[in-house]
Amino acid sequence: MMKPRTFSLRYRPQTFDELFDQKHIKRTLINAIQRNRLAHAYLFAGPRGVGKTTTARILAKSLNCVEGPTIHPCNKCSTCLEIAGSKSFDVLEIDGASNRGIDQIRELRENVRYRPTSGRYRIYIIDEVHMLTTEAFNALLKTLEEPPRHVIFIFATTQPHKVPATILSRCQRFDFKRIAPDVITKRLKMIIENEKLDVEEDAIRLIADIADGGLRDAEGVLEQITTFKQGKVAANDVTELLGIVPYERFSHLLKLVEEKDEAALLAFLEQTFSAGYDVAEFYFGMIGFLRVLLFTSLGMTADRSAFPESALSETQHYTPKQLVRILERFLKAEEAFKRSREKVIFIETMALSLLDMGEKQPVPKESSRSPKTCPSSLTSKPTLANGKEKADEKLKEAEEPVQAASLKQVWKRFMEEIETEESFVTLALQESGIIEAQDNLLTIGINNNPELNIGRLKAEQEHLEERLSKLAGQKLRLEFKANKPQKSESRGSKSKPRSAVEDVLDIFKGEIVR
Repeated sequence: MMKPRTFSLRYRPQTFDELFDQKHIKRTLINAIQRNRLAHAYLFAGPRGVGKTTTARILAKSLNCVEGPTIHPCNKCSTCLEIAGSKSFDVLEIDGASNRGIDQIRELRENVRYRPTSGRYRIYIIDEVHMLTTEAFNALLKTLEEPPRHVIFIFATTQPHKVPATILSRCQRFDFKRIAPDVITKRLKMIIENEKLDVEEDAIRLIADIADGGLRDAEGVLEQITTFKQGKVAANDVTELLGIVPYERFSHLLKLVEEKDEAALLAFLEQTFSAGYDVAEFYFGMIGFLRVLLFTSLGMTADRSAFPESALSETQHYTPKQLVRILERFLKAEEAFKRSREKVIFIETMALSLLDMGEKQPVPKESSRSPKTCPSSLTSKPTLANGKEKADEKLKEAEEPVQAASLKQVWKRFMEEIETEESFVTLALQESGIIEAQDNLLTIGINNNPELNIGRLKAEQEHLEERLSKLAGQKLRLEFKANKPQKSESRGSKSKPRSAVEDVLDIFKGEIVR
């Protein structure tokens, strides 16, 4: 008999005992079988590759095995073998994505009347059930309300929120969780031993980490990498094949930020992206790395199995407060990053902005490092540990209020700088203007989606005030208000709410082509 070609099929669990993780689901289903308290419909929800369809097949075998109902199907009788090979007439697997119409569900409704040919139940496993149309769900509803005693439905979905409440209310729901990296690692080691492969420990941990809780994905990567590389497989082989950004690059970026070396920072980013690493992979990988650093700095347990100690040790001088601020900066800019057309420039600007994130942890006395001076062509930020405090004191010394006319000029220069950046601040401040300029306070009127953008601007207010104050040479404050809507031309007409399309057209200066 020919073996299945993929590891995920070859090593697919065939009994509840072999089912990895998901203990809460195994326990409930085993109790239901033993106590004969089966539901007529189940909903298995969770990420891809965590065992939803596998569990459905094991449940089907347990119910229809010649020795059943049993929690230990024999996997030898014709019924078990047919279910395992997707050839059973009594256990029908349906792809909800390609059989989503009302006609297919009407045909299913007709077939449920027929009794099983050899087993005890006719079991319908509908994968990606959320893909069914509204009409198909409505047609299925009547059957779910009063199903024949010999019929059991098992629905699987990665998006349970798209399943109508009327369907959900008639199912027993089981939420599958992502599989822990240590469980995936253990499973991969078992496959490696059986297949007589040579894979280094660091490579196994890296595969388990990038699988993001999906065992099937991890098994697929393992098979791909062992096909790609003959002989011993190292972590570098995994990163090369999949284009993953090595964690050492994240730590080196933070090291350059710590040293305030702007020229080296830009050169490092240029070299990174010239090497072919994906920009989005770098951005979101950096967020994950910062999270692990934060947990480690607080002495908390975090999943750091895939992070080499060398990568973590380079950033040991960062305090939890500094890590929170850096992580917050990345998270706040996430939507703007996704929209940006120049993502490399976006990351370069983001990295340079980290150089002014506040006071740094003092360097230990035994260290021989001396503060580095940043090139003046790139920034005018202070380079000493207390430079920011000195700059702030200088600004506070100016007691005289700035004249309104000067404030407007400062704001104009500020907007010219902002408009060269690809960030959510650029979008939020488009079409804004000064409502009032008095006593070192600028009140800015926001036209562009004020309900959303004022909140975003307030989150960055301290940073914006610092930049504006440096331009003015004096401490300035900002206040953001929504501009009042213009009155409609005719007294009797009412202003219509703006649509999302209109907002997008305004932001990107677009027009609708008919």
